[in-house]
Amino acid sequence: DYWGTTRGFVWRFAMELYNHLLLIHKIFGYGPETFGILTTQYNGNTMVEMYTKFGVYYDNAHNAFLQYLVTIGAAGLLAYVLFTGSVICQLVKKGNRNPAVMACAFGISCYLAQSVVNIELPAATPVFWTLMAVGLAAVRSENREKTEKSRHN
Repeated sequence: DYWGTTRGFVWRFAMELYNHLLLIHKIFGYGPETFGILTTQYNGNTMVEMYTKFGVYYDNAHNAFLQYLVTIGAAGLLAYVLFTGSVICQLVKKGNRNPAVMACAFGISCYLAQSVVNIELPAATPVFWTLMAVGLAAVRSENREKTEKSRHN
């Protein structure tokens, strides 16, 4: 519970919280940005104890994937993982000769890696989504150029 600035605690607590949700909420979540509300509804005493002991009140899971699991449910988390995974696969597969596209793929991968120990960062999240858009646009542009060259030949 106490390792990683008590991230172990909040991760365990998030999983307990998820396990106590109704089936509909397990599938579709409780709603975006509701983690703090759920922690006090589920077991507010634990949050008060943590605040008293460590001066920390958890209004997020400090793990984007756990945060999404609780707030947007298994369906939302699965959609997010599949979407970001497919973007990375397309960038690596179709843009492997273009360093800019690969830079986008690595940037996206790094952002997702830090998501394991943090939530979305307001300053970096727009860059994350922009990297996906720029990378996909570059791949699409390359594919269009290849198609046009093959038509002319």
